Amino acid sequence: MQHRKLIEVLKRLTPDQMDRLRDFIHSPYFNKNHSVSAVFDYMRSLHPHYAEEGIANKEIFKNVESVKDDGDLANKLTHLLELTGKFLSFENNDDLFLEQIGTLKAFKKMHLRKHFAFLAKQLRKKLKNEPFKDFDHLWRVHKLEEELFEGFDNSQQRTPDNSMDKVMKSLECFYFYKKLYYLSEALFRERLLGKSIKDENKREILDFLEAYKMNKDLYLTLYGNIFKMNLEKSPKEALPYYLKVKSAIKESAESIQLEEIRRVCVYLQNFCVNLINKGNKDYLKEYLEIIQFRISKGILVSGERINPQEFKNITKIAIKLNKTTWVENFIENFHKYLPDEYRSDYYNLVLGELYYHKNEFTKASHHLAVASHNKNDVYFGFAVKKLLLKIGYESNDFALDSYLEMYKKHLYRYRNKIGENAPLLEKFYRYFRLLAKSDDADDMEILLSKLLAEENFADKDWLITMTSKKLNQPYFQTTALTQNSQGT
Repeated sequence: MQHRKLIEVLKRLTPDQMDRLRDFIHSPYFNKNHSVSAVFDYMRSLHPHYAEEGIANKEIFKNVESVKDDGDLANKLTHLLELTGKFLSFENNDDLFLEQIGTLKAFKKMHLRKHFAFLAKQLRKKLKNEPFKDFDHLWRVHKLEEELFEGFDNSQQRTPDNSMDKVMKSLECFYFYKKLYYLSEALFRERLLGKSIKDENKREILDFLEAYKMNKDLYLTLYGNIFKMNLEKSPKEALPYYLKVKSAIKESAESIQLEEIRRVCVYLQNFCVNLINKGNKDYLKEYLEIIQFRISKGILVSGERINPQEFKNITKIAIKLNKTTWVENFIENFHKYLPDEYRSDYYNLVLGELYYHKNEFTKASHHLAVASHNKNDVYFGFAVKKLLLKIGYESNDFALDSYLEMYKKHLYRYRNKIGENAPLLEKFYRYFRLLAKSDDADDMEILLSKLLAEENFADKDWLITMTSKKLNQPYFQTTALTQNSQGT
């Protein structure tokens, strides 16, 4: 068991991380057991493939003489796994400021008053000069103010300088900044998954933003507008907040960490996707512009991984913009970053989309057949099933009825888990069924009229095109009618 746990971790480490882990394990400060170091050295020699024959107990005994038996090896592997966990903790907790707070505490315990005062002054200056004052910044402020409130030696000295106001103010701001961050994400999930948030939580943040509306802090500019953008149900009302976030992130990109830029861009993308799903084509270019910005900054991939849903959205939107060559290059360059458990499904889905766009229905169907309809992502199932319906209809596939039944079952199974997307996906099903089940001209006239009068939703244009073909009406006529019906 320990073999497997350890190897799963080691496989995910880069060669540079393995080199640093070797230094960590060989350091007597962390590990004085030379036999554990020897087991690690052997494991490192197998990185990153770890063939079964190489990790067998008898093979380890042959290469590491200091290991006595199975029980001894199990103990050493357990120790090695613990050391690797500690190493990863160091790797992922690199806040040097909080380490210096630890130094400040040590100076206090050692009664080094001048050292304490000098370091405290340095830390104050460092905090003042930080360009992006997020909740992590405020936590650092709070921890410093906490140490200063307690004083150099509060058992001997009580002075008016030890004010509680700064401690409480920094803690209060940290609380609201942190809550603003989480509620911004929760609001998006509320819309996507139908998970409701209590109104008092929304009101508390709105009151906080109102109280701090004169504050030009970049963090509040970004996340305050993200919060309001996600809170608004009306796209028209949300648009000004979207534009403020987009402008702020581009103007301030040099003073913000890349990971923070990536997070903000994802919110902008989600805003675009929400409107695209409602049939608003104006945001196709907006979305792709954000993606190209991320690629230029090297932040499309995070931790050697790309989000599968995002991978699917990027290719689908670029296909809608008819950027076929760009899509082919994107798939070639980025599909390798899909997580192992999702790679085959999403790679085949986007190829299915691409070949469908090229009217190569047989190839498209082949790739969709390879995809296993990943159950970890509800929207993956909708994407596959909707594409099968469109291919089935356009190629007169005898299996169309079964595809329709599959879509219906998926919709009714998950409609309570997909938030405001449920009525949009249900609307597509309802109109598609009318299109597929009747060849009567009067029925098609009625269907076309309903579609032209309908609010925008994803694939509305496709339904209009297919209905028009049944009526032998030129597409340009129905396109003009659609635009007129939308008031453009």
